[in-house]
Amino acid sequence: MRRDEVAQQAGEPIDWSTAQVDTTDRRTRAAYTVSFDSDDKLIQWLEAEAGRRGMNPIELMRDLLGEAYRRAA
Repeated sequence: MRRDEVAQQAGEPIDWSTAQVDTTDRRTRAAYTVSFDSDDKLIQWLEAEAGRRGMNPIELMRDLLGEAYRRAA
């Protein structure tokens, strides 16, 4: 489809008369970003410990947070 055809279709009205609402429950996800200086001892430990356990740092952080959560409960 050419650009001018796409632009033309974008300007045309949409017929929603046969549309159906999807009421399926959807699981939401949250993402958090953590940044470290490259010489930070914590990041060095995290990478080394993840390697020792055969996982990546994200998996290790998830496991450590899960453990902290269970201990706090």
